[in-house]
Amino acid sequence: MSKKFKGNATYMGNGDITEPNPYLKQHLIDAVENQLRDNNPPVTRETFERLQADGYTTQQAKEKIAAVLIESIYNVLKTNTPHNDAEYEKRLRALS
Repeated sequence: MSKKFKGNATYMGNGDITEPNPYLKQHLIDAVENQLRDNNPPVTRETFERLQADGYTTQQAKEKIAAVLIESIYNVLKTNTPHNDAEYEKRLRALS
């Protein structure tokens, strides 16, 4: 089953988890953009600006931050524990 996704792109929702899910990616990017807009947590903005200063494009910087965010979400779901702000900050500060 083919699903429309922004513009002419389509996503084949065939259950193949080796293919990236553009819907999930866009939602993660949206979450990063919300963190940047709200400056909450402030480390997200600091990391974003540092990555851009290091030569990453705006999109690349957001994607790197989103990768840390999805790891954090995965850990919450896997361990059934609350989000760990200190660990999230540590992982963002470690991005290069």
